This record gives sequence, structure tokens and C-alpha cells, in this order.
Amino acid sequence: MKAILNNQLPNSSNKVFRKDINGLRAVAVLGVLLFHLFSYFKIEHLGPQVDLFSGGYVGVDIFFVISGFLMTSIIVKRLRTGSFSLWDFWKRRASRICPALMVLVILVLFIGAFIQIPHDYRETGRESLRALFFISNFWFARDQGYFTNAVIDQPLLHTWSLSVEWQFYLIYPILLLLWGKIFSLKTLPYFIAILFGISLTLSLFLPNSPASYFMLHMRAWELLLGGIIFVLPPPSRISHCKIKTFEILSLTVIVLNMVLVRPMDGWEPLSVLPAVFACAFMLWLKVEHSLLSARVFQFMGKISYSMYLIHWPVIAFCSILNLLQNIVPIIAFIFIYSCISYYCIEIKRHWHWTMILIYIAVIVIAQLNVKNKGQTPFNASYLTDQSYREQYYGGRGIPEKGQIYTGIKPGQPYLLLAGDSFARQYANFFNEQFSFTAVLSDGQLNFGTVWCVHNSNTDKIASSKRYFKNLQYELNTIAYSKVMIAHNWSLYLKQDNNFAEENTFPLDQKQRRQALVKALHNLADKFSDKQFFIIGQTFKTYAGSAKCTILKHNRNHFMQKLFANLNCPHTYAIDLTEAQKVNRYLQDICQKRSNLHFIDTNIALCKGNQCRIIDNNDMPIFSDEWHLSLTGAKIVGGYILDKIKETSD
Repeated sequence: MKAILNNQLPNSSNKVFRKDINGLRAVAVLGVLLFHLFSYFKIEHLGPQVDLFSGGYVGVDIFFVISGFLMTSIIVKRLRTGSFSLWDFWKRRASRICPALMVLVILVLFIGAFIQIPHDYRETGRESLRALFFISNFWFARDQGYFTNAVIDQPLLHTWSLSVEWQFYLIYPILLLLWGKIFSLKTLPYFIAILFGISLTLSLFLPNSPASYFMLHMRAWELLLGGIIFVLPPPSRISHCKIKTFEILSLTVIVLNMVLVRPMDGWEPLSVLPAVFACAFMLWLKVEHSLLSARVFQFMGKISYSMYLIHWPVIAFCSILNLLQNIVPIIAFIFIYSCISYYCIEIKRHWHWTMILIYIAVIVIAQLNVKNKGQTPFNASYLTDQSYREQYYGGRGIPEKGQIYTGIKPGQPYLLLAGDSFARQYANFFNEQFSFTAVLSDGQLNFGTVWCVHNSNTDKIASSKRYFKNLQYELNTIAYSKVMIAHNWSLYLKQDNNFAEENTFPLDQKQRRQALVKALHNLADKFSDKQFFIIGQTFKTYAGSAKCTILKHNRNHFMQKLFANLNCPHTYAIDLTEAQKVNRYLQDICQKRSNLHFIDTNIALCKGNQCRIIDNNDMPIFSDEWHLSLTGAKIVGGYILDKIKETSD
């Protein structure tokens, strides 16, 4: 530390272009690109489970370290010479980041106007506003996390990292400036080290959650580590051979971190520490003739910012259009756009008021889009989420709220259908098959105790009581031999407090499960002359799986012709873990009584983890993430009826 205390700046002699840093940028952006591509594109002949570069997301962490190193060098050097200006620093950062970001937002808003349904396009407008104001990380922290399939519907999700960096740029120079004025510039290294320790401690010991991934206080240690590397004395008396060896080892650690680490549910700094410290070590080594000096790495490093900006929107929009299998054209487009963006936008730093006016105009356009609820002349005829559910849901038009419903076909009812919206979804299909009776009430399960959720209908308590009363009446007075019960079982069995305050059902998950066992067994014992068919938990689909279908079935003639040849995927890789756990539990319950029969509906749609989402006529099997459509109810309902017949025979 002697060099630091004597006011000697390490790494600051001459402003020399660091090819090793530029090469590290290339490694970082390639890691992120390959991570995202292979997260949504599976090599067919290797099977659906292949997930290459599963740790490539650490490329963002490498970017943070590099950014912290460079920003500290700019700030500290100018503080030492007395030439530092906050306004000049922020203006230079804005001229570096904002133009390319602004053009990307314009492109996303333009393309989204054609291929996104109004609801999604309105969300893209909101994402655009947050990205342009550099606050998107706060919003995305409220969602389910970075490592879920649902995020592919968010074309500007990746701007969270720019928000983190910009927030750091706002706060960090002020802190260094104040510290230098109050104390001494000589002690800045210690102050940076203190900030680093605080942030790393928060990351390691604060509760882990998906939100942590996006927040500055959990990420600042990476940027500050870069700052520490800058203020450290440069290496001395290290032979060229040893430096080369250290560089190879560091790059190996980074690549292994990208290949071997698995995505996590929340922010786990331990999983990225190897790559982060390997990157920091390479910055400290200051390798003059780096392995990354090769032209391909240098060029990739130059266009890395534009490549980072464009790659995720391309993946998001290609997902909607089912084009992710065309990996070579996708990579080619990303590369070409990145080159154009770099040479036409990035290197032109003198935008002045022109850029500010355009920036403001884009903000106004995004706000108008939000105010107009995402409707454009090109997507106004698309189904909204609500109208999509209403048009395709298998239980549309069937009364619920605990009422007794008699099917449209006359004669002796074949069975009694009971449950929530997961039972109601079969009613229209049953109306085509036979006479039946139904007692249905959405968003609730009742076997003698009111058990409902907040988002069910307005008179949920009264509906639930009416449901149980009518169910008992039908079981006691009508000679049904078959009773089919279907629910969204996982909703009621999970550990959650999202239940109506008025209910008397225990909120403890263990007690809740025990109560369900007792309720179903009591039902089977009380009505031992009837056969009860318990319909298992349906898997939850990927949020954007129906978007392709919506594009094909829009009502705009021009758009209909545009997407007429769109090839919608019929199956998706689905995580069946939760549904399988619930179904095993239900199966165990049913095995204890001879008149309780369990039917696993996922068998009708899935082979392994590949599940049908769209039928052969490009019609949706689901009307939302959970519920079956009219088409889906025919497929799954037919399977259920076959299983009931097998049991009855």
C-alpha cells in the first residue's frame, strides 16, 4: 500500500488501450448470449435436457467488475488532479449508454406493435419507460425472478443491468468526492474497500430471493471489486511466463463457471465468485500480450455493448414467432445489428440536444402506448388476455358460485361433476356427450369447511357454503353412481396465506394436507355406494405458449396474411415437478379407500416432460397458464371418460 499512501496512482501512467479488458468484454457478452440462447434453444439430437452455458449469466458480473475498474480509474485520476466534474462524468456516461439504448427501445416498440398482443405491448411500453429512466431493476425485482420461462415475454428485461450501473454511476462518484473532501484522497482505497465489504456482506447474509438478483446493494461489491483492483499496486517481478500461466488459469475458471454453474432461484453470490475474482485478477495482472488480443476477441469486445442490447429482444420476439430453432440466422442478425449499432451510433458521442429531444420523444411515445393500453392499428384485432380466456376456456358460459347446473342433454345423469374452475372446464365437453349434473364454485375447495382464495368471486364465502350445501343435497338425493371431483389442488395445498380471512381452515400446510385426507376419506365412507374419481393436478404451462396461436387467429386481414405460415410449436418442455408431487399425494389418499380413484390427466398430454400445448389444427389446448380450452377439454376429458369406463367395467 506504500505506493497508494505516497499518492502514486497504480495503473495510471499513460492512457493505454487495454486489449485484455476489451477481450474480457467479448468473453462476458458471449457468455450471456450463449446462456440465453441455450436456455430456450435445445439441441434436438442431444435431447431436451441439454442446457449448455447454464452459468453464462456470470458475463453480467464480469461486465460489472470491468465497469467498476474503469469508472474508478476515471474518477480517482481526476480527483487527484483536481479536474473531476460530476456533471462532466454523468454527461460522458449518458453519451456512452443512452444513444444505443434509445435506438434499441425504438426498435422494440416498432416490432412489438405488430407481433405483441395489446396487454403485452402495454407492458413493453412500461418496460421502455423504466429502461429509459434506468429504474427497470426495481420493477423486475417484483416479478418471479430472472431464471424462469415467463421472463421471455419481457423484451427489455436485460436493461436491469444498465439500471444497476447507472445507479452506481450516480452514487459512487458523489461518495468518493465527499470522502476526499472530508477526509483525504490518500484514504480512498480504504473507503472503497469498506464499501466493498458492506455490499458483499449484504449479498452473503441477507435472505436470498429472486429480487436480490436485480438490486444495486446486492451487486455493488462486484463494481467495487473492480475499483479495488484499480487502486491496488500493480504486480511487480512477475515473469512473462507466470503472467501467461495466471491468465490461462483465470480464463479457465471463467469458462468453467459459465459451463458448470446451474441457474438458481435467487441471487447467490457464491456461485459467481470464481468468475468474478478471476476477472479481477486478470485486470490486476494487466496482461500486455493477452490471449484475448486476437482480432476476433477485440472486435467482439468493441461491439459487446450493442450485442448485449440487441440479443435479448431478438430472443424474446423469436420466441413469440417460434423461430428460436433458427439459431444461425439469429446469431447472424445479432452480429450484423451490433456492427451497425457500434459504427453508426456508439462511436458518435456528440449528440447534444438532438439526442435529448429524441430521447424525450421516445419516452412520450412509450407513455402514449401505455395510456392506449397497448393497442395499435396492427394489433388491435388480437385477442386480449381476458377475451382469449373467455373465448377458449372450456367452461365458458357454465354457471358457478355453488349453483346446481343440469346439462343440456335429457335423461338420467351419467355423473356428478364437482369442484372449482378446474372442474368447470369440462362442462361444455360433457354437454356434447351425455346428461350430467354439476355443482361448481371457482377459486375454492369445500368439504365442510370454507376454503377459498382472495381472487375468487365477490361473494366467495356465501358461494362456498352454497356449493357444499348443494353438493350434499345432490349426493344424498340423486342416485349417482359416479362422482368426478377436480380442483387446482396445488393452490390449496401450498404453504401460503392467500386465503380469505373468514375461512376456518388452518393455514399451516401440514394441517391443511391432513384435513384434505380426512375430508376425502369421510366423503368416501359416507357415500360408500358411489365411485369418486379424483382428477389430478394439471401442469402449469409456459406463460407465452399461446402467443403464437393468437397471432395465427387474429382478425386483421393484413396481419392474418403476414402470419398465415407461422409454425406454432405443439409441445413444450414443462416442469412437472410440482404437479407430480401433488398427484402422488392424491394417489396415496385414494389408495386408502376402494371407492376413491385417482386419474392423472397429465398422461393425456405429456410424454416425459414434453407436453402438448397446441393441437394438430393449431388450436390452443389451454386458455391460460392453468385452464384447459374447449379443445383441451375434449382431449383430456376423453381420456378421463375412458379411465372412468375402465374402472366401471
